[in-house]
This record gives sequence, structure tokens and C-alpha cells, in this order.
Amino acid sequence: MTLAIRDPETMSRDELIDYCYSLEARLSVDNEMQSAQVVANFKNAFDLSVKEAEVLATLASGKTCSKEYLHTVLYSTRGDDAPELKIIDVFICKIRNKVARYGVKIQTSWGIGYFVSNPESLQIVAAGGSLPLTDEAKEQWSRPRGTVPTVSRGQVVREALAWLSRRETAGVVHFTTRELSTGISTRSAGANIVRALVHRGYVKLLSAPKARDLTPWRIALTERGREVIANG
Repeated sequence: MTLAIRDPETMSRDELIDYCYSLEARLSVDNEMQSAQVVANFKNAFDLSVKEAEVLATLASGKTCSKEYLHTVLYSTRGDDAPELKIIDVFICKIRNKVARYGVKIQTSWGIGYFVSNPESLQIVAAGGSLPLTDEAKEQWSRPRGTVPTVSRGQVVREALAWLSRRETAGVVHFTTRELSTGISTRSAGANIVRALVHRGYVKLLSAPKARDLTPWRIALTERGREVIANG
């Protein structure tokens, strides 16, 4: 949209009104394009989905945003067809896992919402820049294949639940235990991890393959499991 530069002193009242409306329309288009570019920058920099990038772009201001506000940002046009509010917790968990390797920290303000403790880092990415990996992430990525760090049982549980949530489709997760063990880089057998999650009430077992059967496991995350994911 291109507007010729004119002197308001030479315009009639109707021309001035039309010119002001044209300026507002141009600003609206420019803002939408800028917002779309910021979302694209976050998506590419952190390997996010579009919805995840929109959440992160909203948090980039450094302000604390409630789940209700983030839900409105994502689904204001969906009306009654919008997903439940708990979808925001799932998004936050997924985003945390992806941005943590770059030192970006999403914090929970209990009873209020979520905020980024170092928003200045996100402003760099929003402007088209990039962030370096943390030393911990560099060490993990450079670790020889087949070696894994020593991790606590609680960390294995959190990583397993986060990994399962990323593979969830229509409330069900299909996977093999080998995929699970490889996905979270642990020496623990995938089957043992699943049994522990079921025992603690974090997941519900829908079906399990028989011995030496290569068909996938089928589980569903419980509310208790989603709370662990949401709390990071």
C-alpha cells in the first residue's frame, strides 16, 4: 500500500478524513506484517510450530500473561470450536523444552500466568537475530553417540512425559519403547519407564505389545501427568 505524501493544509475536510483512514489502514497492514515476521523468526530460530511461536511472541514483551489471555490470542476467532484451556499448559511445556537450550527461561507465576525472565534474548530473535546454545546444550549435542549423562529419576519422568506429549494425537500417544529411550537419552529401558509412569498415575495404559511384538504402545496422558508437564 503506497500513499502519496500530501500537505494536509491543502486538503478539504472529506479528503483529510479519507487520508486519515488510509493511514490507519496502512499502519494496520504494517503491524500485521511485522507480527507475522516476528512469529516466523521465532518459529525458525527455535523449531516451533506456528501456535508455539505465537505464544512465545506474546511472552516476548516480558509481561506476565495468563493462560486465559494466551488462549484468547491463539483462538479468538474459533469461538465454541476452540480447544480447552489446558492446551496452553501443553504449549508452554513444549516451548520450554525447545528454548531452554538457548538459555531462554519461561517461568510460572502461580495463580497468575507465565512470563519470560530474560525477554531481552527474545527481542534479539524477534528482530531476526539468533542465540547461541548454552554450554550444557553444546555438551549434550557433542557427546559421542551411545553415551548419556547421569540423570535423576525425577528428570527422566519429566523428560518422558514431555516427549510423550509432543507425540500426542487426539489424546492418544503411539510409540515404541525404543523410540522413547532414544528420544530422552536415558539408559533406562523404555518399557520400565512406561510402567513407572502408569504406576504413578501419570499416564493411562491403553494397549501394550506382547513379548517380541513390534506393534506400538498406546497410552493417554492423565491430568496428573499434564500437571507435571505444565510445572516443568
